[in-house]
Amino acid sequence: MSVSSRFELLIPECLIKLEHNEWAFTQAREALIQGLEPHEAFGAITDVMLLSLKQKEAYVFANCCWLVMQLARLSQTTEMPDDLDLALDKSYAYALELTDGLANEVQTVANWYRYTVAI
Repeated sequence: MSVSSRFELLIPECLIKLEHNEWAFTQAREALIQGLEPHEAFGAITDVMLLSLKQKEAYVFANCCWLVMQLARLSQTTEMPDDLDLALDKSYAYALELTDGLANEVQTVANWYRYTVAI
């Protein structure tokens, strides 16, 4: 099962745990990346960015972006994965719809790849 599929399954569980454990999402993200090889992390980046587009809550959207950054660091490259540019553009536009400031999370990912988001 892919990283994005596993994270998507963990999201509802993390939201429930969040009431008693403020680290629920952080722990889930850490568990997901543990043991991944750089090429596996690289291959998961675009799908996790696209997963952000399915989120209705800003905090969950942000967690998708944070997982993308963890995967980017783990991939050990600033080479942009296939179709990430399109995913970043869509996620940026969606972030602006969700709430002020959320687009900064997408911009952080774009900055890693030295990409200018199309507005």
